[in-house]
Amino acid sequence: MDYVFTLTSLHACLLQGGAEWFTEMDGERCRAWRVTRVDVDDYAYFVHAADTLDSPRIIVFDQTSDGIDNALWMNKAVLKRMHLAAVAATRPPLKLDRRWSSYQYKNLFAFYATKRGGGVRWTAENRPQGTHDLVYWQLTREHVMPLERFRPDYAAYFDVVDQWEAAFAEASRRADEEPEAAEPSTSVVALDETFAEVARGRGYSAWLPLLTPEQRRFLLLEPDGPIKLRGPAGTGKTLCLVLKAIHEVKEARRRGEDISVLFLTHSWAMAQQIDEALRDVDEFDCAGSITVWPLFGMAQEYLPPPPPGLSLLGEDSRTGMLEQLRRVDDLLSEVIEEAWPAFRAGCREEFVRAVESEPGSDDRRLFEWELLNEFACVLNAEKIKPGINADREYLDLPRSPWMMSLDSDREKRFVLHLYARYIQGLERDGLISNDQIMSDFFLAVDTWRWNYERKTQGYDRIFVDELHLFNGQERLVLQYFYRHVDQYPIMYVALDPRQSPQMTYVGVPANGLVRGDTNGDAKSLGTSQLVSLTRVHRFSPDVLALLRHINHSYPAVSLDEDWELDLDAVDSSRPSRAVPTVYRHSTRYDEALAVLRRCRQAAENKGGKSRRVAVVLVDPDALTVYEEIVFDHADSVRPQILRARDDVVGLRYAQKTIVLSPVEYVAGLQFDVVIVAGLRPVRRGPWSTNRLRQMLSMLYLAISRATDEVEIHVNLASGGIPDILASAIEANKLVLDA
Repeated sequence: MDYVFTLTSLHACLLQGGAEWFTEMDGERCRAWRVTRVDVDDYAYFVHAADTLDSPRIIVFDQTSDGIDNALWMNKAVLKRMHLAAVAATRPPLKLDRRWSSYQYKNLFAFYATKRGGGVRWTAENRPQGTHDLVYWQLTREHVMPLERFRPDYAAYFDVVDQWEAAFAEASRRADEEPEAAEPSTSVVALDETFAEVARGRGYSAWLPLLTPEQRRFLLLEPDGPIKLRGPAGTGKTLCLVLKAIHEVKEARRRGEDISVLFLTHSWAMAQQIDEALRDVDEFDCAGSITVWPLFGMAQEYLPPPPPGLSLLGEDSRTGMLEQLRRVDDLLSEVIEEAWPAFRAGCREEFVRAVESEPGSDDRRLFEWELLNEFACVLNAEKIKPGINADREYLDLPRSPWMMSLDSDREKRFVLHLYARYIQGLERDGLISNDQIMSDFFLAVDTWRWNYERKTQGYDRIFVDELHLFNGQERLVLQYFYRHVDQYPIMYVALDPRQSPQMTYVGVPANGLVRGDTNGDAKSLGTSQLVSLTRVHRFSPDVLALLRHINHSYPAVSLDEDWELDLDAVDSSRPSRAVPTVYRHSTRYDEALAVLRRCRQAAENKGGKSRRVAVVLVDPDALTVYEEIVFDHADSVRPQILRARDDVVGLRYAQKTIVLSPVEYVAGLQFDVVIVAGLRPVRRGPWSTNRLRQMLSMLYLAISRATDEVEIHVNLASGGIPDILASAIEANKLVLDA
């Protein structure tokens, strides 16, 4: 059987249909998507309610006569690529993603039907016989027929076209009989209507005089690193990204350069809309150099396909997240009935309230969101799998402020029990979650192989829309698409500071019910969040340069958001002091001894004024070693030691100028000199996303406590200098002590 779609009908099927629908393309189910299937002789026509008789068609011929099983292309992933090619073909000259290995001859073209290594290629024709149709003629395995020798069967094409009018009339008749309930889903209508406002039918040149000063400044910024575009809904963030992507390609060509641009989105639907907007606005044939793709789709492109019997839980980040939330909601109701009483006694009152909150309530939905974040960005990221060792691995895991607030082992064990049941449910149903795919993808790109490969397959510019909808694990992946491994990624990201993933998916703003406060419990600390040894964040240019290096190396991770520190607002008017220095020692004991000696030297009067010094330990377990040395050398150095959050209050009354503290207790404080030490052992090889984010966040927080000078001390027994600091040395933001 031959199949005939329109751009609109295939788009609707891809948005609404699950992977299983495409194996049969059932006409009853697609009626709910306003798509009508009409069978005439050996032809199946799919007509959308918005189509007209003149709508461009996508014709896919039966492949069995050539010995090819139609199941090869009756596949959602393959049809997505076919649809993207059809959209690109509406605005010739045709330009496809370079990874598809496309080849063109006149209006014939060929490309890989599946991701690289699939070995299956389409031979297609755009606008046959002067029409606006696109025909997929032939699917071949490995063998590549020269397009110059390919002879299309136009008789077969005309047979299909001759029946179109009758099929369209029948589809229109059936659509008129459909009840009003067969309207498209609100989300699809909202996307279409919202995105129609982006381009508004104007081209690039027509938009320029209408831009606000801020939008125009963004458009003309010279790229030298990552840039975040912030603004609430309606301020034109997406429009700015679309115009900027075209501008970057246009300006590069003017300089005689040919750059490739990646535009990442959160869903297939948004990718489709942005791709269409780019082509509407483009006046310079730049859209062909811009690849628009959802992040999850990129992961699918680079990872091997799931084995037989294993299916993806969602088609993109958005649909996967919604399906995961549904499963967590069902699971929580089951576990509360069966297992919760065994955990309840050892949990905080607020945790108990969250677990026992009414199903469907704001508190319940927010708790489920926090659970899913813990599953994705901690347990999955750490590769903790249910089993004998899971309990100890999870309980021993250091906690960071961005994680779910779990104060007791009983709370952690309850979360781990939920996680084990969640994984069991996925395995029982033959499913792999989107978070598991992204965790695998991170490990795949954080390798030497990818470091070489991305120099040829990576991109020169990266654009990310709606960054606020990506979780921490997804954000860590983004810079790995950048081609130039020795430079800060040129990345443009748009985000809405008033929006958040939990608002989008569960409709509830974060309220501190479950997530811990980065500055501690306000009741126990009183006004201690205002206790600052300087009243505002002010850095010397040297400290600021090191902080920006860390932030620019991972621009999408938003480290400043973890600790409510906005580098864009930092005052760097102080005079330059000294470039931060890193010192190496043999063991942790040697390191601690040297650090405490340095404390006394750093605190000595400079210009008649004693300086405030903090020894900030990235690994809280290092405090034991440091306390032993303080006890043994009490005559030489006696710092004020912060062992808990409550100790911060005592700094108001302390006369000592030296503070020794784990990093988590110094948020909100400021010192003249910060000595960063007690780094956790460096893991060579791929970092887990959780440990990498944790290390970056803690290091960032520690350094950001300094106004004038920073020293960093490491020891060889713990692995020496982390990669992020090694790159800072290469960038001259950090000096290695000889």
